Amino acid sequence: MYPATESRRRRSDIADLLIFVHIPKTAGTTLREIVSRQYNREEVFTAGINEPWHDSVARLRMLPAADKQRLRVAQGHFGFGLHESFPQASTYMTILRDPVERAISFYTYVRQDPESRFQRFGRDWPTLREFVSDRLADELDNGQVRQLTRLNLGEGTVSDECLEHAKRNLDSHFSVVGVSERFDDSLRLCQHVFGWESVDYVSRRITANRPPKRALDQDTLRAINQANRLDVQLYAHAEKMLDTSLREVRS
Repeated sequence: MYPATESRRRRSDIADLLIFVHIPKTAGTTLREIVSRQYNREEVFTAGINEPWHDSVARLRMLPAADKQRLRVAQGHFGFGLHESFPQASTYMTILRDPVERAISFYTYVRQDPESRFQRFGRDWPTLREFVSDRLADELDNGQVRQLTRLNLGEGTVSDECLEHAKRNLDSHFSVVGVSERFDDSLRLCQHVFGWESVDYVSRRITANRPPKRALDQDTLRAINQANRLDVQLYAHAEKMLDTSLREVRS
């Protein structure tokens, strides 16, 4: 890896491997397809959408050394730290989402997914407020901070120290940090930094029948923000990073 003093552009130029940390419900599936078009098929490792993160990491770690060296992209729901499994120089990219919008999308999606582990609720689904307040999914308990530190799902409590680690990781190891609400700006930055060609896209895996943020009552909004207090701060940090990077591109 490369220190924070090097520019994001420079680090992406000299890195042999791009690691895309796909945070669930952030438009990452659409971005995965765009990424895959930029490289030869045998150069890209893409974890399954519903594959547990630890299974994806285990498969990658078990690859023969020659196959690892051949890869130019690894993308999936795994968290920060994957670069330690590879011999080649690497850089990261990711995209974050407003925690309230992400919570709405995640909750609506898992209710509709017949393979979701949450189908155990049957007809007795909790409300979104209850789902978040009762910490029924680590993904909605500061899940973005979890993935961007070394705390993966089910591995303990997220603290203010974890938030600071996540910010440092973004600052020091990520060539592109985008946000879902500004997907086209984020994609334009990827195109500039990585030299991608065609970036036309059709949005994938859009959650149907998702209620708008404005439809939520104040108790539900408060519960989401409380459960994702650190994600709110990390998202604000990502927005500032995107603004700074876009200014550098335009200058």
